[in-house]
Amino acid sequence: MNIFSLASLFLVITNVTMALILFCTSRGRKQNIIWGYFCIAVAFWGWGAYQFSLASTLSTATFWWQFANIGTVFSPILYYHFVSTYTDRRNKFLLMSIYVVGVGVLMINFFAREIYIGELRFMFGEFYYHDWTIKKTPIYMIFYIAYFWILMLYSFFLLLRKFISSAGILRNQIKYFIVAMSIGWVGMELFFLYLDSKYTPILIF
Repeated sequence: MNIFSLASLFLVITNVTMALILFCTSRGRKQNIIWGYFCIAVAFWGWGAYQFSLASTLSTATFWWQFANIGTVFSPILYYHFVSTYTDRRNKFLLMSIYVVGVGVLMINFFAREIYIGELRFMFGEFYYHDWTIKKTPIYMIFYIAYFWILMLYSFFLLLRKFISSAGILRNQIKYFIVAMSIGWVGMELFFLYLDSKYTPILIF
């Protein structure tokens, strides 16, 4: 057990709990149900990360990376789906397109791993982590930029527009939501600054 696996397990517990609460209490409230599915996607990543952080062999770690990528593929899609529904700015064509592409990327992840994940590297003296610099797989980088940068930034833009046009309690709710999600997103992006470090970065929390 290491700090990364502990953080991943905590991610699973909190997100599964949140999803169950939403599914049980949000009948008829579509945006809450979508957020519940987002939590499930994050939990998929968390469980996969927990498992590959404990894997003793490259083959086992690779399998759990493929599993974890279910979460990495669908979390930005579901985040946009939630935000666009919450802000009433849903673009049906864009939504359908990103889901279709997401399914396609997931198929590549499982059936043509080499051209998506590429290679794993034993890092921080603890576990195998995806290192894009080894093979520089273009499909992974195109997906990452399109979904984790462009789509996420567009989602934040929609939230900011909603924030500007809102008032009172709703405005405060959106403000805190933007701050919380920004911290999580920036922390995830800064993680890659530590790929050559000998120590697991504290930013995983």
